[in-house]
Amino acid sequence: MKNVLILGSGRSGTSLTAGLFRNSGAYFGDHPVAATESNPRGYYEDHLINRLNDRLIWQILDWPRFNRLRTRVDPPFHNDYRCFWLAAPWWLRHVTASDDNVMQIKHFAARQPFCYKDPRFSVTLEMWRPYLPADICCIVLFRDPRRTVTSMLHDAELYDPPLQVPRRWAYLSWHRTYRRLLRRFSRRGDWLFIHYDQVLDGRAAPALESFAQ
Repeated sequence: MKNVLILGSGRSGTSLTAGLFRNSGAYFGDHPVAATESNPRGYYEDHLINRLNDRLIWQILDWPRFNRLRTRVDPPFHNDYRCFWLAAPWWLRHVTASDDNVMQIKHFAARQPFCYKDPRFSVTLEMWRPYLPADICCIVLFRDPRRTVTSMLHDAELYDPPLQVPRRWAYLSWHRTYRRLLRRFSRRGDWLFIHYDQVLDGRAAPALESFAQ
């Protein structure tokens, strides 16, 4: 099996797709995110990878010379780690990962074959890329934005305290995620874009199997 990254907006079917690889022998991490009401069969994400991506997103968002302005113009959830799966900066600064973060990226990149899934990869992928194996396969899940946003808002209500996510921001996060994946990230490497419904009814299974070998 090739090494796989599963990307896409949160609540777009990424967990459903990652679950298809659960018996493939791929490494998912040693600290799985527990199942919740939103994902009763689990997320197929690793806590340590999520926290690593949180730190990388913070590096991208942290503009030391402009922090006072940033806190005025950035949405509140760009300052709340719980919300970084909804992070959608309008511009990605070119940032080199810190030495500690690079060491962790190399650790996860070495556990092959792997299948890693985290919506945050749609922001942090370029910081991982120098350390990922050449045969990496990127699978992107997409879903009707209205259904995705409805699911995002429902999920946000389940936090304690709930995440204050405006509907407008949820749509903006969806749009910026796929614009970045299509226009910027997918210009390099092997990419497969799959619709949520194609996974749900099984039509995507042959393409996924062939793509990831």
